[in-house]
Amino acid sequence: MLITFCFVLLLRRPQSRRLWWTFGVLTLIANLTHYTAIGLGASQLLVLLLFYRRQRALLRRWFVVQFLATLPAALWGVLATLSATSGGNNPPPRPDLFDLPISFLNVLMGYGGELQWVFLPGIIVATLGLVWGLRAIVQMRARQPDALYWPLLAAIPILTLFVVSITLFAKYKDRYFMIAMPALLVIFLLGWQRAPRLARYAAVGVVLLTGLGQVLHMYASGDYERTAWSRAAQVVADEYRAGDCVVFSRWALQQAFAVSFQGDPQIVEQSALAHSAQELDALAQRCERLLVPYRAEYEDHHRQEWVQNFDPLARGISPLADWLYTHREGILGRWDFRGVTVFVVATARP
Repeated sequence: MLITFCFVLLLRRPQSRRLWWTFGVLTLIANLTHYTAIGLGASQLLVLLLFYRRQRALLRRWFVVQFLATLPAALWGVLATLSATSGGNNPPPRPDLFDLPISFLNVLMGYGGELQWVFLPGIIVATLGLVWGLRAIVQMRARQPDALYWPLLAAIPILTLFVVSITLFAKYKDRYFMIAMPALLVIFLLGWQRAPRLARYAAVGVVLLTGLGQVLHMYASGDYERTAWSRAAQVVADEYRAGDCVVFSRWALQQAFAVSFQGDPQIVEQSALAHSAQELDALAQRCERLLVPYRAEYEDHHRQEWVQNFDPLARGISPLADWLYTHREGILGRWDFRGVTVFVVATARP
């Protein structure tokens, strides 16, 4: 919201150095927070090219600020890509067209696609508000053309990642679309602006109650814990014995596990990272058993959880999954929890 506020002010006061510095610093912070913040810049660029392309000084300054604010995040992205480990050849689920309206409603009020009648009032109210809001923006385009920024900001992040996910690699997750939330909220409020006061208050109340109901349900059901690391850590603490090795596929998972682990700290300190079948085979040569906390690989598109019925022994998901499948006859124990499965695998160590 602060970046948008600065951008709108710059359209009216492009000579303000203080505004440009504030806009640049905020854009830098947003880009470093998450790469999807590039949607802000893409929306701004379209507005500038459509309605302010003759203001060369404004365009030049905007490009310079965006370049400087995006460069650190771009360098980080290149380094992260170069250091990324390869996964399997079984890609995660790709979104379809039905996911698009769910994403817009989820970002606005927390609806994750559940087929329950309790969400129907919120769906109707939110949909009407968005449709009427878009109509209001079209009607005001003559006197306030930069109002187009709001639907662009709402649509570009979601549609761009949707296209990328169905053509290149699947990265479609609603949590990446938080930068679209202010725009969707503005469009929704514009849509109900001309309604009677009681109807406006009721519409806002229905959307707020729907979101609040989702949060309360999430905590009441325990769904707020995306990955049950605490339960997985307890199994490892109970099952571990001398000669065992605890193994993880990624450093980040090792650290997440360590936060929840309440047993002997040396178990985690001496745990190993294995990124390939060769490294796993080497561990099997020196350990009597491997204890493998295996986190699910595929996230749900809309909810803050992993894909239901994920099979960690499916081939092609990751090198660790392939290794587990190959050595499935040696699995001595398996514990399935929310988002994580713990395996105890016997090795062929002489």
